[in-house]
Amino acid sequence: MRTLLLALAALCAFAASAHCAPASPLPQEPASEAKAPSAKSSEPAKTSSQPAEGSLWTRPGSDDWPRFLGPEGDGRLPDTAFAEPLDFAARPPETLWSVPAGDGHASPAVVDGRLFLFDAEGQTQRLTAYRAESGEQLWRSSYEIRYRDYFGGDAGPKATPTVTGDSVCTFDVGGTLRCHGVSDGELRWQVDTTSKYGVRQNFFGAGSSPWAESLGSKTLLFVTVGGSPAGSDDILRGPVPANGTGLIAFDLATGEEDWRSGDELASYSSPVVRTVDGQRLGFAHLRDHLLVFQPADGKILHRFPWRARNHQSVNAATPVVQGSDVFLTEAYGPGAVVVSLAQAEPAVRWQDPRRDKALATRWITPILHQGILYGAHGTSGSIQLRAVDFATGKVQWSQRGLGRFSLLGFRDQLLITTEDGQLLLLPADPKTYRPSAPIQLQSAPSQDLIGPVWAPPALARGILFVRGERELVAIDLR
Repeated sequence: MRTLLLALAALCAFAASAHCAPASPLPQEPASEAKAPSAKSSEPAKTSSQPAEGSLWTRPGSDDWPRFLGPEGDGRLPDTAFAEPLDFAARPPETLWSVPAGDGHASPAVVDGRLFLFDAEGQTQRLTAYRAESGEQLWRSSYEIRYRDYFGGDAGPKATPTVTGDSVCTFDVGGTLRCHGVSDGELRWQVDTTSKYGVRQNFFGAGSSPWAESLGSKTLLFVTVGGSPAGSDDILRGPVPANGTGLIAFDLATGEEDWRSGDELASYSSPVVRTVDGQRLGFAHLRDHLLVFQPADGKILHRFPWRARNHQSVNAATPVVQGSDVFLTEAYGPGAVVVSLAQAEPAVRWQDPRRDKALATRWITPILHQGILYGAHGTSGSIQLRAVDFATGKVQWSQRGLGRFSLLGFRDQLLITTEDGQLLLLPADPKTYRPSAPIQLQSAPSQDLIGPVWAPPALARGILFVRGERELVAIDLR
């Protein structure tokens, strides 16, 4: 059991960034630091869904990376992000800058020329804003938690900051949800979800990244919380009951609960919202089920079971939606499935057989491009990059030898970052695997980026932001 859980720890680093839990997180008032504003007031500041004043970008373009896995939470940038296909042979990537990074595996978020890095030093959680083009520190907000990991891990965050309007929101490993001002880092409000909702320690703490959804006059933050009744046992001892707080919507302006939904525990998969047949629908793959919900009130429209039978297993990949079909994947039991929501009840279009699974993914969310899923299949010792037909589950091709990796998509290309800091570019081609020569990422001239590179990178205005073991580097791809 311990071996399996240690393996799962690596999974969560990929997924919630994709993603250990607090015995009792007790957020302190944030400490002021050099270049950081004071955030000591307990009164919530006025929060707006309007953009922050003044973009810091000088580079052309309109693309940002405001949340986990980018603008739409699917690992892709719009086709307009690059004027032409990337060609590393003609235009090799160049390191622009690097800054130290502490504990954790949270991806950075990038909006309006500001990069937000969420990390930790010991029990101190830190949210730092940098100029995305230069690495200049703009501000930092820090606070303390009490966190004891089940397996000796650190207290670093796994969930990516979510930027919406003039707010940046974080969800630390101990379950504290916080909202800051984008421009100055002022703390506007915070909620200790572990104490408020009775969350029992999950295997690796909280790791699902929040989703921000604008609903006319208000903006809601969807957070997978997953509390339990008072007196519930620890998850290491066996199944833990739920208390109806699987998914919570918080009002961005105040931090107050707007609605709750789902009698489920939390997972390491992050919620997303998609437009299906002209209607906005939310998708959250919690511990045991996929929940399809109405963003305005949390009403559950569909509920579909998909999880391994092993108690120690977790769901980590984000749902991939195409039309009214949803792709789910995990690597400890049933593997992958595509579910149709076109009927009153969810209907399986295809699912993996017991053997010879198509795309059983432990950590990264597959990239969908022109009807083909590109993703990581298998466990640590036998990982393959695969191209799989979304409609049928047929494997188009497989490639071994990359180890753990992350994927980003744009235009007709895929970008791979491996855990040892290599960068590869390849066409999103369902017929064959044709990568560029691998490039070793560097944090400085003649200084290789030290791995493991477990956090999925961010990409905005042609700059790739990659987090290594102790550094964050900015790589110019244009």
